[in-house]
Amino acid sequence: MMNETSQLHPAALRAQCASAISNLEENNTNLDTLNRVIGAYINDTALVGRSYNAIRRQMEDYKLIINAKREANDSDIWDFRTLSTAVGIDEVLIGALILRNKEAAINADADYKVKINLYTALMIASMASLSGGLLATYYRNLRNDYRDLRDANQVTLQLWIDNENRYNEIEIATKWLFEKTSMLRSNIDGGLRVIAGASTGLPDSYGAEGLAAWRTRMQELREKLAFDQALAEIRTEHGDEAYEWVKEMYASEAAFLNTFGHNIGAHDLGLLMQIITDHRMIQDIFLVLEDERFSFETWSDATNLGARQAILEDFLNALIPIFGIDILNEINFTPELLNAVGAYYHSGDEDNGVLPRSVWIDPSLINPNSERNNRQRVESYNMLGIVIHELRHAYQFAAMDNLDNFNVSEPSREQWHHNTRRGQYIRTGDDRGEGTLPYQTPGQTGPYTREEYEGQPVERDAFGFADAVWSAR
Repeated sequence: MMNETSQLHPAALRAQCASAISNLEENNTNLDTLNRVIGAYINDTALVGRSYNAIRRQMEDYKLIINAKREANDSDIWDFRTLSTAVGIDEVLIGALILRNKEAAINADADYKVKINLYTALMIASMASLSGGLLATYYRNLRNDYRDLRDANQVTLQLWIDNENRYNEIEIATKWLFEKTSMLRSNIDGGLRVIAGASTGLPDSYGAEGLAAWRTRMQELREKLAFDQALAEIRTEHGDEAYEWVKEMYASEAAFLNTFGHNIGAHDLGLLMQIITDHRMIQDIFLVLEDERFSFETWSDATNLGARQAILEDFLNALIPIFGIDILNEINFTPELLNAVGAYYHSGDEDNGVLPRSVWIDPSLINPNSERNNRQRVESYNMLGIVIHELRHAYQFAAMDNLDNFNVSEPSREQWHHNTRRGQYIRTGDDRGEGTLPYQTPGQTGPYTREEYEGQPVERDAFGFADAVWSAR
């Protein structure tokens, strides 16, 4: 936080960042050239023999050094760019000047307040005197003068407070920069010494005690940097809440990297934000399910079809804001329109006179008059989970229409879009036809199976999302 020695010179700092970025990018270019040369040597099959194999092992370790150094450079480049952007303002902020002037303005404000109270009291006292009219006017004018001075001083005080807060905000937003690469760079320097020691036997042999341990440690630190870099980007783009949630979700670098790999890119970050958003939505749905209106007891006590339908529609309307979608707030309970499908999301085509986007459910599946035991009541109660499933389909279509409004990765959107095109969607029991879909079982013959239906992108996502809620409630 700002103190007497704090200083921020934005223009100079941005220039320093630009220079550092340029130097690191130039170093990366040199590293890439060296990497290609070493790779050509390693992959040259004409070089055979014990000595060449020993040198290859040495070159592979140097290649490990180069790759690690480039990753560290890329991370530092990102930090310098983040710092340059975070500074934002052009105004120089000097801690000693700001804090002294803020303190002076605070003291002046207190002094003006005392003067205002004093002259207000004298004015009132003068007004009580029969002969004090002129004196009361004098005190009133003094009071008003100090009021004006205080008002002007408060503007000045707020200016210094704003400058202090701006400095503190920049410090908070950037204080965690440049902490990610120090351990990796230290291990790189140590690795050069280990490689030098292992190279003393060349060209006949290459190896030394500690070489294997160094390689293992290098891999661990590269994984840690990949994880920390992803967290940094999430923190900058999506705030501390998303940052803390990812840290909690992925307890180790390995768990994170098993999902996203070492070189996390824009698509991977999109997928990560999709996972975070889904998690938040699921947590919000859990809260809705705590409502007594949607309990199994309330469902069981609903002794007529209309009551059950009302529960499902109330549940639908409670979830629509969570999904952030625009669909009909009523469920279509017309069984003859479902074509033997128990539940369905209609994506709508109002321009061509088709029904609006809506959820359809066969009422026979929730009719209490057809239930003979508790198991059947449990099965009908599961229709709330089906509502979640169908609303997830609504969410998919909304994201396909307007990706900017939803945290859905571009690859997910592309898969959903392809899957929902004519002829690309699988229904259990449908004829397989002559074409081959990427998500059908290779070599399978006959009608499409239930497994193939559930395995296609839109259904795999909808089943996975709904199960994450319904099976954990």
